[in-house]
Amino acid sequence: SLDAVIWAYVITGAAKAMVALVYIGIETKRTGWTARPRMLREQWAYSLPYTVTQTLKKINGTLHKFFISSSYSADAFAAYDIGTKKVPAMGLLRGSVVQVMTPHFAEMEEQKRHQAILALWHASATRLALIYFPITAVLFAFAPVGGSGSSS
Repeated sequence: SLDAVIWAYVITGAAKAMVALVYIGIETKRTGWTARPRMLREQWAYSLPYTVTQTLKKINGTLHKFFISSSYSADAFAAYDIGTKKVPAMGLLRGSVVQVMTPHFAEMEEQKRHQAILALWHASATRLALIYFPITAVLFAFAPVGGSGSSS
């Protein structure tokens, strides 16, 4: 079930954190290293946003599969899972946009033009949506119905 998968992620994350803390404790005693508050603040300032971003990326990349697998039969899920990987043009298009936008985002960040970053991101996402939604509608319209569909 979806609850079991979420709990598995939580428990796995807690176990990883515990292993890391034990390792840090062992290395701290072995080397005599002491933490400096300024250094810890700098590390947290870097690692916390990165950790949150990676967690959201993981959720975004897998959550849809959990919902589909809990709502449809195994063969329907298999078709869905393969289908999400077999439309390379969608990923290729998104990847190309990201490759083009990243230098612009970096330049605007250096100039502290945060509103311009948001405007560019919004324009890019809107243009991609204008392509993605019609493609999705066409793929949905021509998807096979029945047979290995819903388990309900």
